[in-house]
Amino acid sequence: MENTLLKRMLAVLGLIVFLIVLLAVPAFLYADTLYREALDARTVRNEPQQAQITSFDLFAEEEEHQTKSRISGWLNMVSSQEVSLKTSRGTLSATLYEPLDAGVGAPVAIVLHGGLGTDREQVLDVACMLSLNGYRVLTPDLYAHGKSEGDAPTLGFGDAYDVHAWIDYVEKMQAGAKVVLFGQDEGAAAVLCAASESLSGSVKAVAADGAADQGTARMLALAAEQEDSLMGTLLSFIFLRRAPGADRKISQRIENAITPLLLIHGTGDQDVPAWQSEDIALAAGEQAQLLFIEGAGHGQSRYVDAQTYYDTLLSFFETALE
Repeated sequence: MENTLLKRMLAVLGLIVFLIVLLAVPAFLYADTLYREALDARTVRNEPQQAQITSFDLFAEEEEHQTKSRISGWLNMVSSQEVSLKTSRGTLSATLYEPLDAGVGAPVAIVLHGGLGTDREQVLDVACMLSLNGYRVLTPDLYAHGKSEGDAPTLGFGDAYDVHAWIDYVEKMQAGAKVVLFGQDEGAAAVLCAASESLSGSVKAVAADGAADQGTARMLALAAEQEDSLMGTLLSFIFLRRAPGADRKISQRIENAITPLLLIHGTGDQDVPAWQSEDIALAAGEQAQLLFIEGAGHGQSRYVDAQTYYDTLLSFFETALE
C-alpha cells in the first residue's frame, strides 16, 4: 500500500516537473528573442524627444559635423590595416591605425565603441585625435557588433575577457608596449569591468565615457521592462547567463583597481545619469579622476566641449605613461 502511494506521489511530482519544464522552455525562448530584439535595435529619437533638443544638442551636432571633415582628412593620410582575433566566443575584428608622428615604440590605445547598433566607426574621432598625438590606435568591434562575431551583445558587461584578449594581442604585436584603454558606453563598461580585475602591467591608464554602473539595470531599461516583472526576471536570467556578474555594480568591485581611471560623463545624459560615473569614481578612490561636461547628453561630451574633453583625456594618458 505504502509502495503504491509512494509511486503515485512520484508520478505526480514527475508530471508537475514535466509541466513546469514544458511551460518554462517557450517562456525562456521568448525572453531570449525579446532580449535579442531589444539589444539589436538602434536607438532612435522619437518625436517627443526631438521637441526637447537643447542648445547643447545643436552645438554638439555642429561640432560633430566639423569632426567628420577632420576624420576624412586623417584617413587619407594614416596607414591602417584590418586585423582579427580568435577568442572562445568567436572571431573579433578591428582596425589598427599607425601614428602619424611617432616611431615604432609609440604607445598603443585600444579604443572601444559603445551603443546599440554601432561599431568601431563611432569612435573614429577619438582614434583620429590619439593618432595625431602619437599613438598607435586599435579600434575593435565589440562582440556581436560590426564585423565581430556573436549572436547578441552584452552591453560591455560580458566583454572583459575580450579586452584582456586584445591587450594580449597588442603585447605580442609590440614588445614592451605601453597600453591605454578608452571606452564609450558599452566600451566603457567593458574597460571598467576589465580594470576591476587584474590588468596586465602594460596597461597604464583607463578612460571611460558615459559608463553605466550595473549591467542588468541598463539592460532592463533598454528593454523597457521592470525588474520585478515576470519578463524582467526572465530577461535578467538570460542576460546573466551571457554576462555573469553583471548584476553586481562596477562601483562595488572597482575598488580593487590599481590602474589610473578617468570617468567622463555629460551632466545632461538622460540615458545613463552622470551620478553613475561619480559612484564609480568615488569607489575607486585616489585611482580615479572625474570629468563632468556641462549639459552634454549621452555620448555627446566630446562634441559639446571638445577642448576640455581632449585636453583632459590626453593629459591623463600622458601623465600615466610617464
